[in-house]
Amino acid sequence: MRFLLMLWLTCGTIPHLIAQPFLGKAGVGPRSPVNIELTLAQDRYLPRETMELEISVYNLSGQPITLRPEDDWLDVTVSAVVNAQGDGPQLARSKPVVISEAFTVNNTLTAKARVDIAPCFDLSRPGRFKLVASMKYPGARAPLLSKPVIFEIVPGSKLWEQEFGWRATEAGQEAEFRKYTLQQLTSTQHRLRFYVSVTDARENILQQISLGRANAADRPQTRLDRLSNLHVLHQTGPRLFTHTIINPNGEVRIRVTYEASEPTRARPGLKTDDDGLISVVGAVRVPKPDDLMPAKLPPPPVAPASSAVRTP
Repeated sequence: MRFLLMLWLTCGTIPHLIAQPFLGKAGVGPRSPVNIELTLAQDRYLPRETMELEISVYNLSGQPITLRPEDDWLDVTVSAVVNAQGDGPQLARSKPVVISEAFTVNNTLTAKARVDIAPCFDLSRPGRFKLVASMKYPGARAPLLSKPVIFEIVPGSKLWEQEFGWRATEAGQEAEFRKYTLQQLTSTQHRLRFYVSVTDARENILQQISLGRANAADRPQTRLDRLSNLHVLHQTGPRLFTHTIINPNGEVRIRVTYEASEPTRARPGLKTDDDGLISVVGAVRVPKPDDLMPAKLPPPPVAPASSAVRTP
């Protein structure tokens, strides 16, 4: 019987386990009954972008293996790649990559964890890097090493930027300047993604937000509303468009999907009315599983020619 249980992690959060039958994937040591493998979702990242690392533990030891945080069983290092052999200095670690709850990997099964390693290392400068993890478990003579994973930190291509003044509160606080920057990044597999960076007056990156997949022929539309929220409308499919609203703290407030209206099939656009309400025109709302809508806001009405989302 196959047993499945998802594991999603961030540094220091409580994990859940995903287990599945061992499929015989090769590890670093061919004679090791336990192996560890690493997978990154992308091969290129923007500075300070979220980096979700998948850690897979394969167990063929003949007995269950329990991994506890107090055993300090996992060690993740990132090194700069400076030559063909991949040698280079290790990056300083601001905090360890931690799985904060004990879990057990049963014999012949696999456990997978996903963890954001970006808060644990300073990945703010462009470069080529090597990621390696080591694992200790009861009965092991020496820590197991994973195969290295190579990735790059690269600057994105700037498409648009807007500096704006913003007050976190209304009570006599002076406005501070922040900036939204819309960028694009293409992976080595020629996959295009759009991003929004939120920076302060000193160009410090506060948040790096991925808008997801993109159409290379598309030119995203951007507008700021009266609360200094950024609205971005970009194409994600043949007739599908995503409307994303990001606030000055870099939080994604709303993400909804639209389909171009019949019969013209013209590209939808963003429109601001006299009350400062920004709406998507020329499209109808299409609910999707990854849509994000605050519970306190009712879903926008579906209209044949336009549909609006009110900014909270």
